Amino acid sequence: MPLAYSQGFNPHPILSLACPRPVGVAARDDLAVIELTEPIGPEELLARLNRHVPEGMRFHRARPLDRTERPRPRRVRYEWPIAPGRREALRRKVREFRLAARWPLERPHRPKRRRSNAPPRQLELKTLVPEISVEGDTLSWTLAPAGDLWARPAEVLDALGLDGQVDLADAVRAEVDYGLADAPPPSAEPPS
Repeated sequence: MPLAYSQGFNPHPILSLACPRPVGVAARDDLAVIELTEPIGPEELLARLNRHVPEGMRFHRARPLDRTERPRPRRVRYEWPIAPGRREALRRKVREFRLAARWPLERPHRPKRRRSNAPPRQLELKTLVPEISVEGDTLSWTLAPAGDLWARPAEVLDALGLDGQVDLADAVRAEVDYGLADAPPPSAEPPS
């Protein structure tokens, strides 16, 4: 693969994930942006990539990006499987969230220096979670930014009375809207 590399003492391939996800969260919809030193057609690129990925992972689409195109997520949808014994309580909590006029959240400050006493950041979760529902045995929610501010998936789970640190491991990032015109929605394939 004719990957472009960064310059300097420790060169590395120029590639990025347009929407990094929380550690341990599976995804059905990731977008990798790579820079090549020579053009390769989308079909050939897909064939080369898919020959070398682990079992269960698959690249589905490829297309060249203009140098000015910077894919940024506009909406991100997550899914979380609900255990049968938790379904009714979660339905009630989701209904409460949807009916509430506000859902304030306090995000602890992560100091850059150990002795920083900055106050926690105040967030309005209702503006950052425009869609949330329970369908069958799946909790589904969509995150959207307010400027550059996003809710964290674990914060949504915590707000619903779940344990964001523990329960996040069962979440799947199901879909990301990057605002790219030719990006069809992901299929319902297993997470990769």
